[in-house]
Amino acid sequence: MASATLEYNGSQVTNSLNSQRAKFEQFAGNTRAFADGIAEMAEALLGIEGEEQTEAAIKAINELLDTEAEAKAYGAALTAVQNSYVPGARTTNFKKDLDQHAARLLPSLRQQPEMKQYYQDVSERLQIEDEAAQQQDGDDDEIQMGGSNTGAAPNATCPLSGKPILELEDPVEDQKGYVYERYHIEGHIRKARGSVSCPAAATSHFVTMATLKKANKVIRLQKKAQRLGTQGQTQADADVVDVE
Repeated sequence: MASATLEYNGSQVTNSLNSQRAKFEQFAGNTRAFADGIAEMAEALLGIEGEEQTEAAIKAINELLDTEAEAKAYGAALTAVQNSYVPGARTTNFKKDLDQHAARLLPSLRQQPEMKQYYQDVSERLQIEDEAAQQQDGDDDEIQMGGSNTGAAPNATCPLSGKPILELEDPVEDQKGYVYERYHIEGHIRKARGSVSCPAAATSHFVTMATLKKANKVIRLQKKAQRLGTQGQTQADADVVDVE
């Protein structure tokens, strides 16, 4: 039986290679956002889930960065294969060619200074904040709803709503650590069309949308206070004696 030969138009192959390369490049471009999300989630759970949570987040980020390097390697490999492809000149084993090109590129991509620096910065930040959170776990008596001794921010209340920072529904902080209710500070910034002077007393810095981030220390204290309150309620329920 005669073997069948499947022939492709050169432009079809080129278009397919371009499409696949774009997918790899898009994936590689999104990995940092995923990694930032993992780090942010880990920061919010510091002092609650324990050291294992931090180690798991750091491991996940490292694996994600390795996947980013692989995506970049295959994206570059697709470019190389496309540049060397000659329609009809020979039978092309695209998978083999791609794997060979990617294998040569991957080691150097994994050692990119920018990628290594990103991983180092994130892992060190998580480890430092985890140590601080673990140390803070021993200071339960200092948690006071609305108190000024939480150590989570220089202000005890949101300067716009007047609500204690540990009672805020969606706390965010600026570059100086001042904490606000997100709804109020973002509305304040929008009214000023982009930049406002910090509304807290005795401050001079400006606040923009870009300088705001989740107030993770406050969120951790809120969760801890909630946990302690639940424990206290459970103990109180256990102390109730049915005398009927």
